[in-house]
Amino acid sequence: MTHVPAALATGNLEIRPHARVFQVKRGADGMASGVRYFDLVQGREREIDANYVVLSAYALENARLLLVSGINGNGQVGKHFMTHNYGWFTGTLPDWSNPFMGPAVAASVIDDFTAELVDPAEGILWGSPIIGFTGDVQPIEAIRNMPTSVPTFGRELKEWIRQNYRRLFSLYSQAASFPREEFFCDLDPQVKDAFGQPVLRITHDWVERDVRDVEYIQGIKRTIAEEMKMTSSWEAPSAPPYHVSTHEVGTHRMGDDPAASVVDRYGRCHEVRNLYAIGGGQFPTYGAYNPTLTIWALAYLTADHLRSELGLHQAASST
Repeated sequence: MTHVPAALATGNLEIRPHARVFQVKRGADGMASGVRYFDLVQGREREIDANYVVLSAYALENARLLLVSGINGNGQVGKHFMTHNYGWFTGTLPDWSNPFMGPAVAASVIDDFTAELVDPAEGILWGSPIIGFTGDVQPIEAIRNMPTSVPTFGRELKEWIRQNYRRLFSLYSQAASFPREEFFCDLDPQVKDAFGQPVLRITHDWVERDVRDVEYIQGIKRTIAEEMKMTSSWEAPSAPPYHVSTHEVGTHRMGDDPAASVVDRYGRCHEVRNLYAIGGGQFPTYGAYNPTLTIWALAYLTADHLRSELGLHQAASST
C-alpha cells in the first residue's frame, strides 16, 4: 500500500501477476541469467532474462527454487530448519472477555521471560514472551481450540460454545527451535504439485530442549491463570503435532563461510554471485518474536547493497 505504488511511479517496476517461477536460469558460466515461469493466464511456460535475480518467496519456497535449480553445491540449502512452538494455553474467565472484539495485534505482552533466559538447573536455554491472544477469535475458530473432553458436534458442543465462547482467554508463547542439521527441507522424490514440480519435504521434530523450554513457560502461564481466577484451562502438548507455523526460517542461512552457509550477509548466494535469496531463510539462529521486522531490515540491507553494486549511490549523490 506504500512501497508498491511508489515503485510503480518510478517506471522501473513491472508486476507480472498470475505467474509462478519454477526455475532459475543459468548461463554457461554458472551465473544466473533469468528465470523460467508458468504464465497462469496464457497457460504456458515463459522466460525472462536478468542480470540479477532476487528470490523473495520466503524460506520454504526460496529453498525449493534453489534445489530445483540445482543450486546446492555445498549441501547447505534446506538445512537448519527452524520454527516456533506456540505453547497454546487457553481458559475460561468468570467475566466476559469477548474474544471476537479488537484485532489480534492489540494483544498484551509479558516480556519478562523473553530471549536470553538461561536456567541450567532446569535445562532451559531460551525464553519467550507470553502473549495474550484476546482479539479476532471468531466462534468457528474457537471450536478448534476447545478442551478435548468437549464433543465436536451436537447439543453438548452448542451448549459449551453458548456458555464459554464469550469467556475465553488464550495465552501463547513463541519458543524458537535451535538450528540443527538433522532438521531440514529437501525435494520429495515422489510427490509433485499441480505444475509437475517436486514439492518440498520437511524433516523436523521437537527435541528435549524444545520441550523443556515450552514446559518452563507453561508453568508461568498456569500461575497467571490462577491469578486471573480462570474457572478452567487446557493446554496444547509441549511437543505439538504441527511442525510448521508460518514463522519458518533458516533454510538458506547467511554466513561468511561459503562451506557452511548459502548466502552472505547481503543475501547473495555464494555459489551464484548474481543471485540473491532473501527473507527468513537467511536467519542463522532464531529469536522468540515474529521474524517480520528482521526480514524488513535484511531486505533494506540487500537493496542498499544492490544500489552500491549498480553504482546508483554515486549517481544519486552526484545529482
